[in-house]
Amino acid sequence: MERIGTIQRVMHYPVKGMMGCEVNRAHVNSSGLEHDREFYFVKPEVTGSPATISVNIRNFPGMLLFQPAILHEGKNTTVTVRTPHGKLLSLSSDELTRALENGMLKKPDRHIELRRDETGMHDSSPVSIFSQQTLRALKLKTGALFLDPLRFRANLYVSWSNDLPFYEDQLVGTKIRIGDNVVLNVTKKDTRCVVTQINPRNGRNDVNVLAYLRDTSGCAGVYAKVESDGVITKGDAILIE
Repeated sequence: MERIGTIQRVMHYPVKGMMGCEVNRAHVNSSGLEHDREFYFVKPEVTGSPATISVNIRNFPGMLLFQPAILHEGKNTTVTVRTPHGKLLSLSSDELTRALENGMLKKPDRHIELRRDETGMHDSSPVSIFSQQTLRALKLKTGALFLDPLRFRANLYVSWSNDLPFYEDQLVGTKIRIGDNVVLNVTKKDTRCVVTQINPRNGRNDVNVLAYLRDTSGCAGVYAKVESDGVITKGDAILIE
């Protein structure tokens, strides 16, 4: 097996649409990273795909300024959320629900509801990968002085040994091994949406990233499925099988 890169950051997003949490290591199984998109709010009057029924950045850009934190107490898991104003609320509190409803661009017909799915409320495949080299290429294309990688909301931020931008596209259809045990099947390119144009630091639509993805058919990064469970740790080597 050939080493092709290194894991730089490991991220999960406990509440779909909210800020991500960087961790040093994460357990990974067929559902993806532990706690990734485990909790989500839905619009009860709407039916359809996860992206349609869930309250997310598309219908509330400021949602990504809410910071969740997972607390483990024995076998129990609780989640708190720090609002953009610094207030700490329980994820299940009515006050948080009302704050989210009030921030939505289009107010829901009924009160939104908190739900939980331990397999994760993913729009597509369970694991997303994005590289430092692709970020650098997009930064040059857009002319942005700073392009926060977190706007791409990946699970695994990586650096490729060959330093090629969009190298992850070449991995579609291959298997990669991370650390000792985890094997991922890279399934497809990640087709991007307007979420990438929203600054995760302030919730503003400030860079038209999609305009600079025409050469890649609107894609940046890749999706993968988990073939072998294990633990992914920051600094792990990435090998191609």
